[in-house]
Amino acid sequence: MLTNVLQTYPHPIAYAYGRVVRAGSDIERLDQILRCAEVTTRYLATLAIASFAAREDATVPRPQP
Repeated sequence: MLTNVLQTYPHPIAYAYGRVVRAGSDIERLDQILRCAEVTTRYLATLAIASFAAREDATVPRPQP
């Protein structure tokens, strides 16, 4: 499974997942799982922002914070 993930997932996510798999102790594995979740969240947020910025219909209003 690790080889499949490393070959198909985006680099930041695959790298973080690889660190989870290679973690030694349970404490280290938990730390790496949390870091992997953070990396995945940042990656998905970046994709969402890029997708919104690349839209062609400029008449759609921006969401209010």
